[in-house]
Amino acid sequence: MMDSGNPRVFKEIQVEILDAIAYVTIQRPQVMNALTRVTKKELLSFFQSANDSEDYRVIILTGEGDRAFCAGTDLKDMANFSSIDAEQMLWLEHHLNDSIRHCRKPVIAAVNGNALGGGCLIPLICDYSIVADSAKLGFPEINAGLPASIEIAIVHSFVGLAKARELIYFGELFTPQEALDMGLINRVVPKQDVLATAKEVAEKFMAKSPTALRLQKELVNKWIETDFISAVETSIYAAGLAFTTGEPQAAIAKFLSRPKKMQKGNQS
Repeated sequence: MMDSGNPRVFKEIQVEILDAIAYVTIQRPQVMNALTRVTKKELLSFFQSANDSEDYRVIILTGEGDRAFCAGTDLKDMANFSSIDAEQMLWLEHHLNDSIRHCRKPVIAAVNGNALGGGCLIPLICDYSIVADSAKLGFPEINAGLPASIEIAIVHSFVGLAKARELIYFGELFTPQEALDMGLINRVVPKQDVLATAKEVAEKFMAKSPTALRLQKELVNKWIETDFISAVETSIYAAGLAFTTGEPQAAIAKFLSRPKKMQKGNQS
């Protein structure tokens, strides 16, 4: 990591500062950049400190490798969860998502590969999202015995209630072009152009007044947060309740017992 103002070393993410842009990379390509509690805590720590840093003006968030941007929460992290464990993990993820949405600097999602579950939510809460044309997107939580929760509460504001129900009830994957047509993302580009396009967008942000951008972000968040917190709290409780049934644990155990080649693309 290169940050002259606050040198730190992370285990599961990397931060590089170049030309006033912070490139934040999730570094777990062996599991499609699925997030453990460690990953979430590191990302949360970075975004909480981003507001006070003068070393960069824009953040680009991406995943390592060419297979995935982020496959959501690592199922191995949840295999033996109790109800309390599930709620604590989801509160942590909500705090991370909230730190991204409320970061005073523009955050660009450079989606270089598959984005699933919580990983598919990240582009929705960033200020701008660029997705590789070969990626697969979706909210497959229900296929692991879980209700989709936390920031999924805003999806209906993008696509309408009927389409939101379809996306989360069936957990089927969709293409970047479909996501663009639904208004979930901003751009679809060839995989090799994702980071370069993100840099171009970052430069457009940097041409604007930092103060005006910060105030505009605050206003946009106000527009979409009407009763949002109540929706998040209710969804966290529902997900925790699911773990009291034993169904998520059974679905996860079944998934983890499959041959590795069959596990690709099925993180939640």
